[in-house]
Amino acid sequence: MSGPARVRAVLAADGPDRLILRAAVVVLGGGATTVAVIAGGTARPTGQALLLLLTVAAALVPDSLLPAALTTGVVLFWGATVPRPTGPEDLILPGVAALLLLGLQLAAAALGVWPPGARVPPSARRRWMRHGLAIAAGTVAVTGFAAALMAARLPGDAVASIAALVAVAGGGIAAYRLITR
Repeated sequence: MSGPARVRAVLAADGPDRLILRAAVVVLGGGATTVAVIAGGTARPTGQALLLLLTVAAALVPDSLLPAALTTGVVLFWGATVPRPTGPEDLILPGVAALLLLGLQLAAAALGVWPPGARVPPSARRRWMRHGLAIAAGTVAVTGFAAALMAARLPGDAVASIAALVAVAGGGIAAYRLITR
Protein backbone atom coordinates (compact mmCIF):
# COMPACT_ATOMS: atom_id res chain seq x y z
CA MET A 1 0.00 0.00 0.00
CA SER A 2 1.44 3.37 -1.00
CA GLY A 3 1.86 6.33 1.37
CA PRO A 4 -1.19 8.34 0.19
CA ALA A 5 -3.38 5.22 0.17
CA ARG A 6 -2.28 4.40 3.73
CA VAL A 7 -3.10 7.98 4.85
CA ARG A 8 -6.56 7.75 3.23
CA ALA A 9 -7.19 4.41 4.97
CA VAL A 10 -6.19 5.81 8.37
CA LEU A 11 -8.37 8.89 7.94
CA ALA A 12 -11.34 6.83 6.73
CA ALA A 13 -11.19 4.62 9.86
CA ASP A 14 -10.84 7.56 12.25
CA GLY A 15 -14.42 8.68 12.76
CA PRO A 16 -15.72 12.26 12.98
CA ASP A 17 -14.39 13.10 16.47
CA ARG A 18 -10.81 12.18 15.61
CA LEU A 19 -11.02 13.98 12.26
CA ILE A 20 -12.04 17.16 14.11
CA LEU A 21 -9.07 16.71 16.46
CA ARG A 22 -6.72 16.17 13.51
CA ALA A 23 -8.08 19.30 11.84
CA ALA A 24 -7.54 21.18 15.10
CA VAL A 25 -3.87 20.11 15.14
CA VAL A 26 -3.43 21.42 11.58
CA VAL A 27 -5.28 24.70 12.20
CA LEU A 28 -3.59 25.40 15.54
CA GLY A 29 -0.12 24.46 14.26
CA GLY A 30 -0.59 26.62 11.18
CA GLY A 31 -1.89 29.42 13.39
CA ALA A 32 1.14 29.26 15.70
CA THR A 33 3.45 29.32 12.68
CA THR A 34 1.57 32.30 11.24
CA VAL A 35 1.75 34.20 14.54
CA ALA A 36 5.51 33.53 14.69
CA VAL A 37 5.95 34.86 11.14
CA ILE A 38 3.85 37.95 11.91
CA ALA A 39 5.82 38.61 15.10
CA GLY A 40 9.12 38.22 13.24
CA GLY A 41 8.04 40.69 10.58
CA THR A 42 9.81 38.89 7.75
CA ALA A 43 8.95 35.76 5.81
CA ARG A 44 11.36 32.87 6.24
CA PRO A 45 10.15 30.38 3.60
CA THR A 46 12.41 27.50 4.63
CA GLY A 47 11.47 27.68 8.31
CA GLN A 48 7.80 28.16 7.50
CA ALA A 49 7.77 25.19 5.13
CA LEU A 50 9.48 22.99 7.72
CA LEU A 51 6.96 24.01 10.40
CA LEU A 52 4.01 23.38 8.09
CA LEU A 53 5.43 19.98 7.18
CA LEU A 54 5.80 19.20 10.90
CA THR A 55 2.20 20.36 11.42
CA VAL A 56 0.85 17.90 8.85
CA ALA A 57 3.07 15.13 10.23
CA ALA A 58 1.88 15.86 13.79
CA ALA A 59 -1.73 15.61 12.63
CA LEU A 60 -1.07 12.29 10.89
CA VAL A 61 0.95 10.72 13.72
CA PRO A 62 -0.18 12.51 16.89
CA ASP A 63 0.78 9.74 19.30
CA SER A 64 4.48 10.26 18.59
CA LEU A 65 7.03 12.95 19.35
CA LEU A 66 5.94 14.97 16.31
CA PRO A 67 3.63 17.36 18.24
CA ALA A 68 6.48 18.08 20.67
CA ALA A 69 8.86 18.53 17.72
CA LEU A 70 6.41 21.00 16.18
CA THR A 71 6.13 22.96 19.44
CA THR A 72 9.93 22.98 19.76
CA GLY A 73 10.23 24.09 16.14
CA VAL A 74 7.85 27.01 16.65
CA VAL A 75 9.75 28.07 19.78
CA LEU A 76 13.12 27.87 17.97
CA PHE A 77 11.71 29.72 14.95
CA TRP A 78 10.36 32.35 17.34
CA GLY A 79 13.67 32.72 19.12
CA ALA A 80 15.57 33.04 15.85
CA THR A 81 13.28 35.53 14.11
CA VAL A 82 11.36 37.60 16.65
CA PRO A 83 13.01 40.59 18.31
CA ARG A 84 13.06 40.89 22.08
CA PRO A 85 9.91 42.51 23.49
CA THR A 86 10.38 46.12 24.53
CA GLY A 87 6.93 46.96 25.84
CA PRO A 88 3.86 45.28 27.27
CA GLU A 89 2.10 45.30 23.90
CA ASP A 90 4.90 43.11 22.53
CA LEU A 91 3.66 40.24 24.73
CA ILE A 92 0.31 39.89 22.96
CA LEU A 93 1.61 37.74 20.11
CA PRO A 94 3.67 35.43 22.37
CA GLY A 95 0.55 34.93 24.50
CA VAL A 96 -1.52 34.07 21.43
CA ALA A 97 1.16 31.67 20.19
CA ALA A 98 1.30 29.98 23.62
CA LEU A 99 -2.47 29.50 23.60
CA LEU A 100 -2.38 28.06 20.08
CA LEU A 101 0.39 25.63 21.05
CA LEU A 102 -1.57 24.65 24.17
CA GLY A 103 -4.58 23.82 22.01
CA LEU A 104 -2.38 21.87 19.61
CA GLN A 105 -0.92 19.79 22.45
CA LEU A 106 -4.37 19.10 23.91
CA ALA A 107 -5.74 17.98 20.53
CA ALA A 108 -2.72 15.76 19.88
CA ALA A 109 -2.98 14.24 23.36
CA ALA A 110 -6.69 13.57 22.88
CA LEU A 111 -5.90 11.81 19.61
CA GLY A 112 -3.52 9.57 21.51
CA VAL A 113 -6.17 8.68 24.10
CA TRP A 114 -9.15 7.60 22.00
CA PRO A 115 -8.80 4.76 19.50
CA PRO A 116 -9.76 5.17 15.84
CA GLY A 117 -13.48 5.07 15.20
CA ALA A 118 -14.39 5.68 18.84
CA ARG A 119 -16.71 8.49 19.83
CA VAL A 120 -15.36 10.90 22.42
CA PRO A 121 -17.78 10.86 25.38
CA PRO A 122 -19.34 14.26 26.19
CA SER A 123 -18.14 14.02 29.80
CA ALA A 124 -14.57 13.52 28.60
CA ARG A 125 -14.91 16.46 26.21
CA ARG A 126 -16.07 18.68 29.09
CA ARG A 127 -13.26 17.49 31.37
CA TRP A 128 -10.58 18.14 28.73
CA MET A 129 -12.11 21.53 27.97
CA ARG A 130 -12.19 22.44 31.67
CA HIS A 131 -8.55 21.44 32.18
CA GLY A 132 -7.45 23.20 29.00
CA LEU A 133 -9.27 26.38 29.98
CA ALA A 134 -7.62 26.30 33.42
CA ILE A 135 -4.18 26.13 31.80
CA ALA A 136 -5.16 28.83 29.28
CA ALA A 137 -6.29 31.09 32.14
CA GLY A 138 -2.94 30.57 33.83
CA THR A 139 -1.14 31.39 30.58
CA VAL A 140 -3.11 34.61 30.19
CA ALA A 141 -2.47 35.50 33.84
CA VAL A 142 1.29 34.99 33.56
CA THR A 143 1.38 36.95 30.28
CA GLY A 144 -0.60 39.75 31.91
CA PHE A 145 1.69 39.74 34.93
CA ALA A 146 4.73 39.96 32.65
CA ALA A 147 3.12 42.85 30.75
CA ALA A 148 2.41 44.64 34.03
CA LEU A 149 6.04 44.20 35.08
CA MET A 150 7.21 45.63 31.76
CA ALA A 151 4.79 48.55 31.97
CA ALA A 152 5.84 49.41 35.52
CA ARG A 153 9.49 49.83 34.48
CA LEU A 154 10.61 48.95 37.97
CA PRO A 155 14.25 49.50 38.82
CA GLY A 156 16.02 46.27 39.53
CA ASP A 157 17.37 43.13 38.09
CA ALA A 158 15.84 41.20 35.19
CA VAL A 159 16.65 37.98 37.03
CA ALA A 160 14.30 38.98 39.85
CA SER A 161 11.52 39.64 37.37
CA ILE A 162 12.06 36.27 35.69
CA ALA A 163 12.13 34.58 39.11
CA ALA A 164 8.81 36.24 39.94
CA LEU A 165 7.27 34.96 36.69
CA VAL A 166 8.56 31.46 37.37
CA ALA A 167 7.11 31.62 40.88
CA VAL A 168 3.72 32.73 39.56
CA ALA A 169 3.76 30.01 36.91
CA GLY A 170 4.79 27.40 39.51
CA GLY A 171 1.96 28.52 41.76
CA GLY A 172 -0.44 28.21 38.86
CA ILE A 173 0.75 24.69 38.12
CA ALA A 174 0.42 23.72 41.79
CA ALA A 175 -3.10 25.18 41.91
CA TYR A 176 -4.03 23.29 38.75
CA ARG A 177 -2.74 20.05 40.20
CA LEU A 178 -4.81 20.59 43.35
CA ILE A 179 -7.94 21.52 41.41
CA THR A 180 -7.84 18.55 39.04
CA ARG A 181 -7.24 15.79 41.57
